[in-house]
Amino acid sequence: MERVNSLYGQGKALFDQSQIDQGAEYFAPSRLYEQARQAFAKAVAIGSGSGAGKAADAALAELPE
Repeated sequence: MERVNSLYGQGKALFDQSQIDQGAEYFAPSRLYEQARQAFAKAVAIGSGSGAGKAADAALAELPE
């Protein structure tokens, strides 16, 4: 389950960074959203029943399209 926690943490960090960079003209937050989406999806695939897997699944639903 350590891998699931790591992937969830990675996705959360990417999402948080996208929120910080949203106003920056030189950066596209959508790229971070996609990276976060991939990390969350991997966490769900590996450990959907774990706490981190459930949190990653909920985070996927909150990500903008």
